[in-house]
Amino acid sequence: MDTSAWAREVRDHVIWPTLDWLGPPFDDLAAVQLICMTDAHESWFVHLRQVARFDAGRPVFGPARGLGQMEPPTLADNLNWARRAGGVSRTLWEKLQLWTGGHMPADRLMGDMVFATIAARIHYWRRPEALPAAGDVDGLAGYAKKYWNTHLGAATEADYADAFRTLFPPTAWRPDRIFRTDLAAT
Repeated sequence: MDTSAWAREVRDHVIWPTLDWLGPPFDDLAAVQLICMTDAHESWFVHLRQVARFDAGRPVFGPARGLGQMEPPTLADNLNWARRAGGVSRTLWEKLQLWTGGHMPADRLMGDMVFATIAARIHYWRRPEALPAAGDVDGLAGYAKKYWNTHLGAATEADYADAFRTLFPPTAWRPDRIFRTDLAAT
């Protein structure tokens, strides 16, 4: 299976169903596309552990984990925020507790894509700026750069947009190309 096909499998059977399970207002198409874009740029839907560099042909791993390459301090900060959140945001913490049984170490980002998706949605949900519209690839790329990679990261908005467009060409978003799993039924 090529990487683009695998990325669509993860979108259809993990990311979208997870956001559907979280329910409104967390389940919109822009959020699906933003998390797909983040995973496309950060790991190409391949790497579960950050490869910081190679030394004598062997990978030297960095701290980031999961398809989105979230670092443990970022995860801890997001979890602390979700635990204290009120209102509709409280749903994120409650669903996370239900899914994980309260067991949420950073290494779980590598082996539990539902957990990683919820962690990514929390990260983006808590930002003050609304998500760009679904289909606005350049707007979503700017949002990902600003709130995921930040001004400290080496990536550019174009890097995010290019990775997304490579793994998810426009035809990948046609209704006849989307085969969503119902996570609540599993």
